[in-house]
Amino acid sequence: MDPPQHTKSRGMVAHAFSREAVEAMRPSIQRKANELVDEMLRKGSPVDLHEELSMKLPFKVIYEMLGIPAADHAWLSDNVAVRSSGSSTAKDAAAAAEDLVQYMDRLVRSKMQNPGDDLISDLVNKQLRPGHISHEELIQTAFLLLVAGNATVATQIDLGVMTLLAHPDQLAEMKADPERLVPMAVEEICRYHTGSSFALRRVAKEDTRIDGQDIKAGEGVIALNQSANRDEAVFPDPDRFDIHRNPNPELGFGYGTHVCIAEWLARAEMQEALAALFRRMPDLRLAVPESQIQFSDPNRDVGVAALPVTW
Repeated sequence: MDPPQHTKSRGMVAHAFSREAVEAMRPSIQRKANELVDEMLRKGSPVDLHEELSMKLPFKVIYEMLGIPAADHAWLSDNVAVRSSGSSTAKDAAAAAEDLVQYMDRLVRSKMQNPGDDLISDLVNKQLRPGHISHEELIQTAFLLLVAGNATVATQIDLGVMTLLAHPDQLAEMKADPERLVPMAVEEICRYHTGSSFALRRVAKEDTRIDGQDIKAGEGVIALNQSANRDEAVFPDPDRFDIHRNPNPELGFGYGTHVCIAEWLARAEMQEALAALFRRMPDLRLAVPESQIQFSDPNRDVGVAALPVTW
Protein backbone atom coordinates (compact mmCIF):
# COMPACT_ATOMS: atom_id res chain seq x y z
CA MET A 1 0.00 0.00 0.00
CA ASP A 2 1.38 3.42 -0.98
CA PRO A 3 0.52 6.96 0.17
CA PRO A 4 -2.01 8.49 0.41
CA GLN A 5 -3.95 5.28 1.26
CA HIS A 6 -1.12 3.99 3.42
CA THR A 7 -0.80 7.34 5.20
CA LYS A 8 -4.51 7.31 6.02
CA SER A 9 -4.52 3.74 7.33
CA ARG A 10 -1.37 4.19 9.38
CA GLY A 11 -2.50 7.53 10.75
CA MET A 12 -5.62 5.97 12.30
CA VAL A 13 -3.58 4.00 14.84
CA ALA A 14 -0.16 5.68 14.92
CA HIS A 15 -0.96 7.59 18.11
CA ALA A 16 -1.46 4.36 20.06
CA PHE A 17 2.03 3.13 19.16
CA SER A 18 4.02 6.36 19.55
CA ARG A 19 7.07 6.38 21.78
CA GLU A 20 5.19 8.53 24.29
CA ALA A 21 2.17 6.21 24.34
CA VAL A 22 4.40 3.17 24.82
CA GLU A 23 6.27 4.80 27.70
CA ALA A 24 2.91 5.44 29.36
CA MET A 25 2.18 1.72 28.94
CA ARG A 26 5.56 0.58 30.25
CA PRO A 27 4.48 0.07 33.90
CA SER A 28 1.71 -2.23 32.65
CA ILE A 29 4.13 -4.13 30.39
CA GLN A 30 6.57 -4.46 33.29
CA ARG A 31 3.82 -5.77 35.55
CA LYS A 32 2.76 -8.36 32.97
CA ALA A 33 6.36 -9.53 32.51
CA ASN A 34 6.80 -9.95 36.26
CA GLU A 35 3.49 -11.83 36.56
CA LEU A 36 4.64 -14.28 33.89
CA VAL A 37 7.94 -14.79 35.71
CA ASP A 38 5.93 -15.38 38.90
CA GLU A 39 4.02 -18.15 37.10
CA MET A 40 7.26 -19.71 35.89
CA LEU A 41 8.68 -19.68 39.41
CA ARG A 42 5.51 -21.30 40.77
CA LYS A 43 5.63 -24.06 38.17
CA GLY A 44 9.29 -24.76 38.85
CA SER A 45 11.98 -25.65 36.38
CA PRO A 46 12.38 -26.69 33.70
CA VAL A 47 9.82 -24.72 31.69
CA ASP A 48 9.45 -23.73 28.05
CA LEU A 49 10.34 -20.03 28.01
CA HIS A 50 8.85 -19.66 24.53
CA GLU A 51 5.47 -20.89 25.70
CA GLU A 52 5.40 -19.42 29.21
CA LEU A 53 6.76 -15.90 28.61
CA SER A 54 7.97 -15.04 25.12
CA MET A 55 4.63 -15.72 23.41
CA LYS A 56 2.38 -14.71 26.28
CA LEU A 57 3.76 -11.24 26.92
CA PRO A 58 3.10 -9.62 23.51
CA PHE A 59 -0.31 -11.29 23.33
CA LYS A 60 -1.31 -9.97 26.76
CA VAL A 61 -0.27 -6.46 25.78
CA ILE A 62 -2.10 -6.36 22.44
CA TYR A 63 -5.22 -7.99 23.90
CA GLU A 64 -5.42 -5.21 26.47
CA MET A 65 -4.84 -2.53 23.82
CA LEU A 66 -7.59 -3.93 21.60
CA GLY A 67 -10.04 -4.50 24.44
CA ILE A 68 -10.38 -8.25 23.94
CA PRO A 69 -12.25 -10.07 26.75
CA ALA A 70 -10.05 -12.27 28.95
CA ALA A 71 -12.29 -15.28 28.28
CA ASP A 72 -11.26 -15.20 24.61
CA HIS A 73 -7.49 -14.96 25.10
CA ALA A 74 -6.62 -18.67 25.01
CA TRP A 75 -8.76 -19.38 21.92
CA LEU A 76 -7.33 -16.40 20.07
CA SER A 77 -3.74 -17.29 20.93
CA ASP A 78 -4.23 -20.81 19.61
CA ASN A 79 -5.73 -19.57 16.35
CA VAL A 80 -3.04 -16.94 15.81
CA ALA A 81 -0.41 -19.64 16.43
CA VAL A 82 -1.98 -21.92 13.81
CA ARG A 83 -2.25 -19.07 11.30
CA SER A 84 1.35 -17.95 11.82
CA SER A 85 3.10 -21.29 12.30
CA GLY A 86 5.33 -22.49 9.51
CA SER A 87 4.37 -26.07 10.40
CA SER A 88 0.64 -25.54 9.76
CA THR A 89 -0.85 -26.72 6.48
CA ALA A 90 -2.11 -24.03 4.13
CA LYS A 91 -5.67 -25.28 4.70
CA ASP A 92 -5.37 -25.07 8.51
CA ALA A 93 -3.72 -21.65 8.37
CA ALA A 94 -6.43 -20.29 6.06
CA ALA A 95 -9.18 -21.71 8.31
CA ALA A 96 -7.59 -20.13 11.38
CA ALA A 97 -7.31 -16.78 9.60
CA GLU A 98 -10.97 -16.92 8.60
CA ASP A 99 -11.97 -17.72 12.19
CA LEU A 100 -9.96 -14.69 13.37
CA VAL A 101 -11.60 -12.40 10.82
CA GLN A 102 -15.05 -13.57 11.92
CA TYR A 103 -14.10 -13.05 15.55
CA MET A 104 -12.97 -9.50 14.79
CA ASP A 105 -16.25 -8.87 13.00
CA ARG A 106 -18.14 -9.88 16.16
CA LEU A 107 -15.80 -7.85 18.37
CA VAL A 108 -16.24 -4.69 16.28
CA ARG A 109 -20.02 -5.08 16.42
CA SER A 110 -19.79 -5.53 20.19
CA LYS A 111 -17.71 -2.35 20.53
CA MET A 112 -20.29 -0.48 18.48
CA GLN A 113 -22.90 -1.44 21.06
CA ASN A 114 -20.73 -1.12 24.17
CA PRO A 115 -17.56 0.91 23.51
CA GLY A 116 -14.77 0.80 26.05
CA ASP A 117 -11.42 2.45 26.70
CA ASP A 118 -9.50 0.57 24.01
CA LEU A 119 -8.12 1.01 20.51
CA ILE A 120 -10.96 -0.74 18.62
CA SER A 121 -13.57 1.37 20.43
CA ASP A 122 -11.51 4.45 19.55
CA LEU A 123 -11.52 3.44 15.87
CA VAL A 124 -15.28 2.78 16.00
CA ASN A 125 -15.97 6.24 17.45
CA LYS A 126 -13.45 8.29 15.47
CA GLN A 127 -13.23 6.46 12.14
CA LEU A 128 -16.19 4.13 11.56
CA ARG A 129 -19.10 6.24 12.83
CA PRO A 130 -18.03 9.42 10.95
CA GLY A 131 -17.69 7.33 7.78
CA HIS A 132 -13.92 7.64 7.34
CA ILE A 133 -13.58 3.85 6.99
CA SER A 134 -15.92 0.96 6.29
CA HIS A 135 -16.84 -1.84 8.66
CA GLU A 136 -14.71 -4.23 6.57
CA GLU A 137 -11.69 -1.89 6.70
CA LEU A 138 -11.95 -1.70 10.48
CA ILE A 139 -12.10 -5.51 10.73
CA GLN A 140 -8.99 -5.84 8.58
CA THR A 141 -7.16 -3.19 10.63
CA ALA A 142 -8.04 -4.94 13.89
CA PHE A 143 -7.01 -8.30 12.42
CA LEU A 144 -3.64 -6.91 11.35
CA LEU A 145 -3.00 -5.37 14.77
CA LEU A 146 -3.77 -8.71 16.39
CA VAL A 147 -1.53 -10.95 14.29
CA ALA A 148 1.27 -8.73 13.02
CA GLY A 149 3.91 -8.60 15.73
CA ASN A 150 3.39 -11.18 18.44
CA ALA A 151 5.40 -14.07 17.01
CA THR A 152 8.20 -11.75 15.93
CA VAL A 153 8.60 -10.27 19.40
CA ALA A 154 8.48 -13.75 20.94
CA THR A 155 11.22 -14.90 18.58
CA GLN A 156 13.44 -11.97 19.48
CA ILE A 157 13.00 -12.63 23.22
CA ASP A 158 13.88 -16.30 22.70
CA LEU A 159 16.93 -15.61 20.56
CA GLY A 160 17.98 -12.73 22.80
CA VAL A 161 18.01 -14.98 25.86
CA MET A 162 19.95 -17.68 24.01
CA THR A 163 22.52 -15.21 22.70
CA LEU A 164 23.04 -13.49 26.05
CA LEU A 165 23.52 -16.88 27.73
CA ALA A 166 26.11 -17.68 25.06
CA HIS A 167 27.97 -14.46 25.94
CA PRO A 168 28.22 -14.67 29.76
CA ASP A 169 30.62 -11.73 30.13
CA GLN A 170 28.20 -9.38 28.36
CA LEU A 171 25.26 -10.86 30.26
CA ALA A 172 27.04 -10.17 33.57
CA GLU A 173 27.60 -6.57 32.52
CA MET A 174 23.93 -6.21 31.58
CA LYS A 175 22.82 -7.62 34.93
CA ALA A 176 25.09 -5.15 36.74
CA ASP A 177 23.81 -2.13 34.82
CA PRO A 178 20.37 -3.04 33.46
CA GLU A 179 19.00 0.50 33.12
CA ARG A 180 21.70 1.40 30.61
CA LEU A 181 22.55 -1.93 29.02
CA VAL A 182 19.19 -3.69 28.62
CA PRO A 183 18.05 -1.17 25.96
CA MET A 184 21.44 -1.47 24.22
CA ALA A 185 21.23 -5.25 24.36
CA VAL A 186 17.78 -5.14 22.74
CA GLU A 187 19.08 -2.99 19.88
CA GLU A 188 21.92 -5.44 19.30
CA ILE A 189 19.54 -8.41 19.42
CA CYS A 190 17.38 -6.71 16.78
CA ARG A 191 20.46 -6.20 14.61
CA TYR A 192 22.02 -9.61 15.18
CA HIS A 193 18.77 -11.58 14.82
CA THR A 194 16.68 -9.61 12.33
CA GLY A 195 13.11 -10.58 13.22
CA SER A 196 11.38 -10.14 9.86
CA SER A 197 14.12 -10.57 7.32
CA PHE A 198 11.82 -11.46 4.41
CA ALA A 199 9.14 -8.84 5.10
CA LEU A 200 10.40 -6.13 2.74
CA ARG A 201 9.11 -7.51 -0.55
CA ARG A 202 8.67 -4.81 -3.14
CA VAL A 203 7.95 -4.36 -6.87
CA ALA A 204 9.79 -1.70 -8.85
CA LYS A 205 7.34 0.84 -10.26
CA GLU A 206 9.87 2.16 -12.77
CA ASP A 207 13.32 1.30 -14.10
CA THR A 208 15.95 2.16 -11.56
CA ARG A 209 19.61 1.52 -10.76
CA ILE A 210 20.95 0.81 -7.26
CA ASP A 211 24.64 0.34 -6.56
CA GLY A 212 25.36 -0.66 -10.14
CA GLN A 213 22.43 -3.09 -10.36
CA ASP A 214 19.69 -2.49 -12.93
CA ILE A 215 16.14 -3.16 -11.72
CA LYS A 216 13.41 -3.11 -14.34
CA ALA A 217 9.87 -1.86 -13.78
CA GLY A 218 7.71 -4.75 -12.60
CA GLU A 219 10.56 -6.78 -11.18
CA GLY A 220 10.29 -8.08 -7.65
CA VAL A 221 12.85 -7.16 -5.03
CA ILE A 222 13.47 -8.30 -1.46
CA ALA A 223 15.15 -5.49 0.47
CA LEU A 224 16.98 -7.85 2.83
CA ASN A 225 17.34 -5.89 6.05
CA GLN A 226 19.00 -8.98 7.55
CA SER A 227 21.88 -8.38 5.16
CA ALA A 228 21.85 -4.64 5.87
CA ASN A 229 22.22 -5.39 9.58
CA ARG A 230 25.51 -7.20 8.80
CA ASP A 231 26.87 -4.47 6.51
CA GLU A 232 30.56 -4.16 7.32
CA ALA A 233 30.56 -0.60 5.98
CA VAL A 234 28.18 0.38 8.82
CA PHE A 235 28.86 -2.13 11.60
CA PRO A 236 32.50 -2.92 12.48
CA ASP A 237 33.00 -6.68 12.88
CA PRO A 238 29.30 -7.21 12.00
CA ASP A 239 29.17 -10.93 12.83
CA ARG A 240 30.15 -10.26 16.45
CA PHE A 241 27.39 -9.85 19.06
CA ASP A 242 28.17 -6.72 21.09
CA ILE A 243 25.70 -5.04 23.43
CA HIS A 244 28.06 -2.04 23.66
CA ARG A 245 27.77 -1.31 19.93
CA ASN A 246 27.27 2.45 19.61
CA PRO A 247 26.00 3.85 17.35
CA ASN A 248 23.78 0.96 16.32
CA PRO A 249 21.51 2.06 13.45
CA GLU A 250 19.93 -1.39 13.11
CA LEU A 251 17.19 -1.96 10.57
CA GLY A 252 15.32 -4.76 12.31
CA PHE A 253 12.11 -2.71 12.15
CA GLY A 254 12.55 -1.53 8.59
CA TYR A 255 13.00 2.10 7.58
CA GLY A 256 11.13 5.06 6.19
CA THR A 257 7.46 5.14 5.24
CA HIS A 258 6.85 1.51 6.14
CA VAL A 259 8.95 1.28 9.30
CA CYS A 260 7.22 -1.02 11.80
CA ILE A 261 4.47 1.03 13.42
CA ALA A 262 4.91 -0.86 16.70
CA GLU A 263 8.70 -0.62 16.91
CA TRP A 264 8.63 1.17 20.29
CA LEU A 265 6.14 -1.31 21.70
CA ALA A 266 8.27 -4.24 20.55
CA ARG A 267 11.36 -2.69 22.12
CA ALA A 268 9.57 -2.10 25.42
CA GLU A 269 8.24 -5.68 25.52
CA MET A 270 11.70 -7.11 24.84
CA GLN A 271 13.33 -4.81 27.39
CA GLU A 272 10.89 -5.63 30.16
CA ALA A 273 10.99 -9.36 29.42
CA LEU A 274 14.80 -9.51 29.59
CA ALA A 275 14.97 -7.23 32.63
CA ALA A 276 12.42 -9.28 34.57
CA LEU A 277 13.95 -12.62 33.63
CA PHE A 278 17.53 -11.88 34.57
CA ARG A 279 16.61 -9.86 37.65
CA ARG A 280 14.27 -12.49 39.06
CA MET A 281 16.19 -15.50 37.73
CA PRO A 282 19.87 -14.56 37.91
CA ASP A 283 20.91 -18.21 37.37
CA LEU A 284 18.69 -18.70 34.30
CA ARG A 285 20.22 -21.14 31.82
CA LEU A 286 19.22 -23.54 29.08
CA ALA A 287 17.78 -26.82 30.32
CA VAL A 288 19.14 -28.74 27.31
CA PRO A 289 22.27 -28.35 25.19
CA GLU A 290 21.86 -25.64 22.56
CA SER A 291 22.38 -28.30 19.88
CA GLN A 292 19.04 -29.83 20.92
CA ILE A 293 17.04 -26.62 20.38
CA GLN A 294 14.74 -27.00 17.38
CA PHE A 295 14.98 -24.01 15.04
CA SER A 296 12.45 -22.98 12.43
CA ASP A 297 12.63 -23.82 8.73
CA PRO A 298 15.66 -21.97 7.29
CA ASN A 299 13.46 -20.64 4.48
CA ARG A 300 11.43 -18.71 7.03
CA ASP A 301 12.30 -16.08 9.61
CA VAL A 302 14.56 -17.52 12.27
CA GLY A 303 12.94 -18.75 15.47
CA VAL A 304 12.65 -21.69 17.86
CA ALA A 305 9.80 -24.11 18.46
CA ALA A 306 10.55 -24.33 22.19
CA LEU A 307 13.16 -23.01 24.60
CA PRO A 308 13.54 -25.19 27.72
CA VAL A 309 15.17 -23.26 30.58
CA THR A 310 16.00 -23.86 34.21
CA TRP A 311 17.41 -21.77 37.07
